[in-house]
Amino acid sequence: MHFSSWEWFRKIYIKPYARIQTYFVGIWLGYLLFKTKGKRIRMPIPFVLIGWILAFATMLTVLFGIHPWFDPLNEIPDVPRFFYASLNR
Repeated sequence: MHFSSWEWFRKIYIKPYARIQTYFVGIWLGYLLFKTKGKRIRMPIPFVLIGWILAFATMLTVLFGIHPWFDPLNEIPDVPRFFYASLNR
C-alpha cells in the first residue's frame, strides 16, 4: 500500500485517528495529575532506575533505529512501518 504524497496527506495525515495516541497520553496524564494533586509520590529506587533505563533505550531506538530507512533505495518492511506511523508522535 504505497500512496503518493497527496494521497497520503488526504487519506491518513489529516484524519483525527492519526494522532489519537497523543490524545490518549494527554488524557491519561491529566487523570494522573488530577488524582495525585498535592500529593508527594515516592517510588522505590529500582523502579526509578528501570524507568530511566527504559526511557534511554527508547530514545536511542527512536534516534538510531530508523537510520536505514533514510536510504531511498531501502524498502521499509510493513510491520515496522505501521508501528512507526502509529507511534511516531
